[in-house]
Amino acid sequence: MQKKMNEIVFSSDSTISIQEIYKIDTEALVLFRVNPLDTTFIVTGMFEDYWLAEININGEIISTIDYPIREETKNIPQIVQPTLYSSSVRFTNSPDNKRIVVATANQGLISFLSRSGSGIKEYKQLKYHAPIFTVIEGASATYSRENIEGFFAVDCDDNYIYSLYSGRTYNKHQTSALFCEHLLVYDWEGNPVKRYIMDIPLRTFCYNKEMNCIYGLTENPEGVLVEYKL
Repeated sequence: MQKKMNEIVFSSDSTISIQEIYKIDTEALVLFRVNPLDTTFIVTGMFEDYWLAEININGEIISTIDYPIREETKNIPQIVQPTLYSSSVRFTNSPDNKRIVVATANQGLISFLSRSGSGIKEYKQLKYHAPIFTVIEGASATYSRENIEGFFAVDCDDNYIYSLYSGRTYNKHQTSALFCEHLLVYDWEGNPVKRYIMDIPLRTFCYNKEMNCIYGLTENPEGVLVEYKL
């Protein structure tokens, strides 16, 4: 709630520290996720009227993206929408910060955005499966154990987007539902390009363009760093 963003600074070969780089000056917005671009941010929060917002460091809204439209969620109270769409998103930015991908962890949804001087605009949206949930007292939602988990991490380069996809449920996989054996690759037009099936499922990852590989974190059975060559 302090709306501060920090970065890890390598002070030497063996020393790292955390340094504050941004503090978004706003009391009007309750933010869930903050994704920095260059001079602005893409955020989610307790928003009833829109899903995503581009804001500046003073908390002023530049542009917004509406909530996704689904048959399964179109009649729920507006106050419930942030629970379903805003608290579990993942972001990645193109190297020039002109395009952004937003993916959801609690359902199969991935959105492709473009960015210009007038703000952000969605140019493609892929919907794989809707959330399975129950509305609680008209103000929030709880997910079913049959809910299919979605995207848990995304990264990119100039040509492709790489995303970790679960497709699991808590009923069948319990705590391992949060681990992903599928690495899905898209181009920047939003077209599926390739799918990798990993023998060791990952919880999160980053992509190394120079080595054309990913580095992922998982448990096997204890915490471990895994490298996959693509």
